[in-house]
Amino acid sequence: MRKNKLEVTVVLCLLMITGFIYFMQQHYWHKSFTIDAHTAFEINAISDIGTATGKSKSSYAIENEKIILSCEIIASDYLWPFCELAIQFYDFSSKGAPFGIDLSSFDTVSIYAKYINLAPHGVRFQLRNFNPVYSNLKDDGTLKFNGTEYFLYGKNSRIDIPLTSLQVASWWVFEQKLPMKYAAPELDNIMVLELATGNGIKPGKYQIELDKIVFTGKYFTNENVYIALMSIWINASLFLLLYHSHQKREKLNKLHTQQLRDKVNQDPLTGALNRTGVNSLLLDDIQTLSVAFIDLDFFKKINDSLGHAAGDDILCEFTDLLSQNSRDTDFVARWGGEEFLLLCPNTTLSQMAACTEVIRRMITEHQWPHNIELTASFGLAERGNESLSDFIARADKALYNAKVQGRNRVVIST
Repeated sequence: MRKNKLEVTVVLCLLMITGFIYFMQQHYWHKSFTIDAHTAFEINAISDIGTATGKSKSSYAIENEKIILSCEIIASDYLWPFCELAIQFYDFSSKGAPFGIDLSSFDTVSIYAKYINLAPHGVRFQLRNFNPVYSNLKDDGTLKFNGTEYFLYGKNSRIDIPLTSLQVASWWVFEQKLPMKYAAPELDNIMVLELATGNGIKPGKYQIELDKIVFTGKYFTNENVYIALMSIWINASLFLLLYHSHQKREKLNKLHTQQLRDKVNQDPLTGALNRTGVNSLLLDDIQTLSVAFIDLDFFKKINDSLGHAAGDDILCEFTDLLSQNSRDTDFVARWGGEEFLLLCPNTTLSQMAACTEVIRRMITEHQWPHNIELTASFGLAERGNESLSDFIARADKALYNAKVQGRNRVVIST
């Protein structure tokens, strides 16, 4: 029952911990990073005029805490005209280590932007990552293009993009001549965020209003949470196994110790207590205690005529008879040879006399092995203000008087 109670308690605790962690992971352990007109490190308006043949123009302004990109797409020999907002996270004039921001632990980017008073048009969203293996701060074209393109609708200014849906532009991988192991998106060192007009945009004037860009994610990935929960359950299981193993080992040790103690305190032939066993009893705590010192009459003749093996059989059967006809609270001890003690707690001398008289008659009437006839002599004493040895010595003296008076009788110590 105790073992099952522990296991139930551990399992209930584990279920509570699992439920709490799952709830917190789903609803509270979230983080966010917001980019708007106040938090942007540096904002630039860029167009294809920076190319060899492009002619488009762009500028930006902050109005009502929103970033407004104004763009005039002008036809030219450049095949992919564009305007864009470039929000930098790194000071390219700095001589320090090229560290941007790490967005790899975020799940989703929410973009709050729209074309002003225009029909739906495409927008390119790009995160430019620096990797020292292939990037050069002096050439922004070496920053990896992690991006996607979507349509902006006037009434729906928000779009949520899973960061796992970002792709690396194939033309950029080809242009940089990178091996395939670098062709996957990287978001751990973002230098620039770009929001640009979409591909195939026609000549004309456009305005994109950007309210904010919000990156959201979890402090711990679902995978890490599942691994942590699995580790907790495994460790709890190991704890239970080790605990039960320890308990079993303790139980075996106690059993072994008890067995050793029993061997020290018990007579090896009859299984009754021996003198050491009697001395180990807490008899001083018993207010009323009586003892019968018992001697099997003429036992030496049995050993001489039938042998010690027959004598041992008699001693074992006598012990069984005495134990079966005494109370669970009484103690049977072999004091030596054919001498025995019957210690009876909470028993007066008169009660002890009546009890031993019944046992005496039972001995004479019992059918003993080898068809022998057996009697016993009894010396009784009730403990007074004396030591255990003096108490037993008075019973021994009464036994001596029983023998002197002809044996097979009960004599009470005076």
